[in-house]
Amino acid sequence: MLKRLAEAARPNLDDGFGLNAFESHRPAGGLRQILQRHHLGVPDELAQLQPCVVQEMDPEVRQRPFWMGPCVSGSQLTGRRQEFRDDPLMKGYAQTFGMFDSIWITVAEPSGRGVGFHAGRHKIAWPSPIQ
Repeated sequence: MLKRLAEAARPNLDDGFGLNAFESHRPAGGLRQILQRHHLGVPDELAQLQPCVVQEMDPEVRQRPFWMGPCVSGSQLTGRRQEFRDDPLMKGYAQTFGMFDSIWITVAEPSGRGVGFHAGRHKIAWPSPIQ
């Protein structure tokens, strides 16, 4: 099911870096854990680096897409706009591929299970509600 959702969402979210889809669970009082993930169209070299980035990231920051969602950018998660260009993880990994930001779309239900999509972006931008 997750892969079919990702395939349906990809045309609207892929900015040339593919799409990452994941299913997660947050046990009561615990941190959210990834149960499964699918990479669609993510360049192999970039897909190989993503676990490194996740491991170096502060665990609290990894939780933010679900706290701040349902739609938030990577730069928004850190509270920085153009300063996000200086983020060590972005400089060391994503920017080498031309990725300067990302978008996260997440949803979780009361039991703690959730799904999310993550897609890289060529430029820094914060999503805003449609008026």
